[in-house]
Amino acid sequence: INSPSLPNGSVDVRMIAAIRCILAFSGLVIVYVDPTQPAIFSALTYSSLIVYGIWSCVLAIMAFRRDPAAPPPRDTHWGDVLFCAYLVTLTQGTSSLFFTFFLFAILSASFSRGFQEGLLVTGASVILFILASLWFEPSAKFGFDQSLVRPIYLLTLGYMISYWGGHEITQRRRLRMLQDVNNQSNQRVGYDDAIIKNLELILNFFEARACILVLKRPSLPPTYLSYYTPQLQRDQAVQKDRIKIRSINPSALNPNAINEETAKILLNLPDTFANCYDQA
Repeated sequence: INSPSLPNGSVDVRMIAAIRCILAFSGLVIVYVDPTQPAIFSALTYSSLIVYGIWSCVLAIMAFRRDPAAPPPRDTHWGDVLFCAYLVTLTQGTSSLFFTFFLFAILSASFSRGFQEGLLVTGASVILFILASLWFEPSAKFGFDQSLVRPIYLLTLGYMISYWGGHEITQRRRLRMLQDVNNQSNQRVGYDDAIIKNLELILNFFEARACILVLKRPSLPPTYLSYYTPQLQRDQAVQKDRIKIRSINPSALNPNAINEETAKILLNLPDTFANCYDQA
């Protein structure tokens, strides 16, 4: 029995869309209840929050029509970063209540796209927050409590979130690879074909150029075989959350015999070591 495949990301696109709507309309309510928060550009702040709320609702409708296991579009969290910086510029700069909205964009990027994307969003958030603060208060005195502490806080917490998000996605990809290995229930697949299929999964996980497996078969004399899987051309279509991989040349499916000296060099590596070869 095949179990459903695990998604790559650890967030639900529908949950992110719903939280975005909650943040947008809660910000509008807070600004309406406490009109002293937008020191200037009050009407522009209200209208901007209304536009952001409508945009969030449109994204939520689109999200509920998509696959919940698919990651959110990349441009959504970047749009959140830009709009948050825009709101910070309109609402008191360093003391803006919309400062924490940056964390939502960092969380969304990190737990859907991984460490690198989360770190990029974190760096962009810190830079935009500093620029927005300087634009709002060009002649104000440097305030240590807000002008320095808040960017450091955002950078530190953003890095931690990015690390956790990337680690979470890596673990899920590993579980997905192990799940695909265990779900090979086709009885017609032979021994060599099953090995090649597993090598393809490993190659896809590490995004490597090639994958080589060396085996020793108990015979008289012992036979050493190597399985070689080159870089594959992957289809863009996704069916049932699984990446469909094109079949490689049938001639590459057959194991190749190697001499004993070469095999021993590869097989005598400690279990805690990995051999990496860079053709360049």
